[in-house]
Amino acid sequence: MKFQVLEDKATVYSARSSTSEVVGELHAGDEITVGKRGYWWIEATLPSGKTGYVSGKIKIFQICDVSLNQKSVSVVASPAANSKIKMTYKKGDKFTLAGLVTQDGTQWVKIRSDSGEVGFIPAATKIRLVISTIGGEGGETPMFKETEYLPFMLGVFLIGGLVGIPLAYGLISGLGYFKSLPWSLVSCIVLLIAFRRSGSISWGRAVPAFIGGAMVVNAYNQITGKPAFIAGGFLGFLLVGGCGLIGIWIGRIFKK
Repeated sequence: MKFQVLEDKATVYSARSSTSEVVGELHAGDEITVGKRGYWWIEATLPSGKTGYVSGKIKIFQICDVSLNQKSVSVVASPAANSKIKMTYKKGDKFTLAGLVTQDGTQWVKIRSDSGEVGFIPAATKIRLVISTIGGEGGETPMFKETEYLPFMLGVFLIGGLVGIPLAYGLISGLGYFKSLPWSLVSCIVLLIAFRRSGSISWGRAVPAFIGGAMVVNAYNQITGKPAFIAGGFLGFLLVGGCGLIGIWIGRIFKK
């Protein structure tokens, strides 16, 4: 995935440590290719081709293909209200988001046409991600933004793990609330493994995680003769995913 750097300056290290060798420096407007991402560190390939690690808190803007989701929008030559109009896009027209610019307190999105022509549109423009390029990983539609990963997972574990799953599956299986809690947390861990930070599901991780969880449940049932469960299928996804979205909603309220 390609991103534009929004920070004025960011140091690039050779390893996931601020004490490791400095291999480069990024500035606002630089484009990087992001590899493995963690909470603390991001693997980044620099414009020069070198690969290193930058802080996970770096402000970046994803470069991706979108289509216009409103009647029309004027594309201007520079990020200013009185700038010359270069072209007009109609609903459904496709283009690439190439960066974010703040000018006189107003945010503009830098865009690029299929022919490579560059222009600017207001940041409030309604757009829709082109599914084939979302996140650059398999075309899945993300459930949330990367910045909402932590609130989503808190919703999954705190609301889904401690309330939603034990009550729903506990009643169905006859286990009751407290005996359901361990299996509820196992179900949440499966979701933690399955979701990428970008908000989409990694089926390469989700399927093995679910199969592994189901094997643990089956082994427990065979050895002890007691019922157990793992929240799966449409109901499980709807319940746990819904709790995650509630977590995002609560997080947005506290940010206001």
